Amino acid sequence: TGMDTRIGYPTEHLANSNDIENIESPMFSTGIGLVLQGFKKLDNIKDVMEPLKKDEVSKHSNRELRGSFFDKLLNKTKEFFTDEN
Repeated sequence: TGMDTRIGYPTEHLANSNDIENIESPMFSTGIGLVLQGFKKLDNIKDVMEPLKKDEVSKHSNRELRGSFFDKLLNKTKEFFTDEN
């Protein structure tokens, strides 16, 4: 369009000062509102997540472990080749 533009960063004005007048300016209202909404949403998520409790894990039986599929296959193959018959 032929108009001069520049990229603005939020740290240019708000992060460099603690002046409350800058924060109350209508120029920053959208950004401040979005930040506040983000904090409210985080609080809601935190409130929902806190009541969840972990279930206790029941103990497993004391039976012997049989081994994996490959262990069984290896043992059967060894038995086949070492069979005396």
